[in-house]
Amino acid sequence: MADNSFGKQSKLNAVPWKYCTVSYKNRNLLVKFEISETSYQLFVTDLVHLYSEQLLKTDLHSRTQKLNPKIEVPTNRLLQEIESILSEASSWNTGKMHYLVEVREVAEAPVLKVESYLAGVPFLWEFYLQSEHGEQFNKQVVSPLLYMVAELQRQQRELIARLKSKDAEIDNYKASGATVSRKQMETLPFNEENFRNDMNIMKDVAENLKMAVPNVFSKDAQKLYEYVVLASYEAQTLKSLTAETEQCRDKITKNETPKEITTLHSHSSCSQKDVELQRRKELQRKLEIDHEKKKKRKIKL
Repeated sequence: MADNSFGKQSKLNAVPWKYCTVSYKNRNLLVKFEISETSYQLFVTDLVHLYSEQLLKTDLHSRTQKLNPKIEVPTNRLLQEIESILSEASSWNTGKMHYLVEVREVAEAPVLKVESYLAGVPFLWEFYLQSEHGEQFNKQVVSPLLYMVAELQRQQRELIARLKSKDAEIDNYKASGATVSRKQMETLPFNEENFRNDMNIMKDVAENLKMAVPNVFSKDAQKLYEYVVLASYEAQTLKSLTAETEQCRDKITKNETPKEITTLHSHSSCSQKDVELQRRKELQRKLEIDHEKKKKRKIKL
């Protein structure tokens, strides 16, 4: 899939993964998607490979007629149903929702067959996935997970620093004669080394890893995923703009360009930077609005 601009592709990049209750080759699947007015784009991974499908309006109707020859459904209603199906990936085959999902292999890639009901009528849909190249797997899976680990480490360092600051504040109160009104509320000073040793108990770590995949893609983790991906775009943009500015400055210095042109270029770089940052903010705001709409949306038949 082409990655020519920040727009649609980058918006999908920032959409967090959802845990699926179905598996492929004994590996649980994760899904992320973007629905527009006339198409959908979908990524699926088993954390070993990455698969995708993008379907436009004409293909949507062709597949509908092939799988559901007795049903006529407008594009917007069809996409609403597909969005509903994908949004409930964590409930497939659990009995909580009426979606029955079967995974089979075609051309070394999974096909997701979904049975549901559309306006009370049996409805069938199939997602025909294709393998993606390694660069996309890194972009969609590996890099965001690394960003999440790095951000969680930063948050842990900040939390430890605040705990130590609180201990210092409590010590200051005690030195001034203050006491705890209830003995059971008194706590020992925070010890970072003891804390890390307590957290590294093998039994507890092993128990937590049993639910590693669903926990990593819980609602709170999805918010973190979205945040770190958007932050990475911000950092990459600033780095790129800084590098371009430095290159231009070098050229200006070598060519001894008049001061007026140097000033003009500086303003132009600032303007370009402002525009790019504004695009990032608009995207983040749109993602937040889309998230709120999905929570409130009621599908009209």
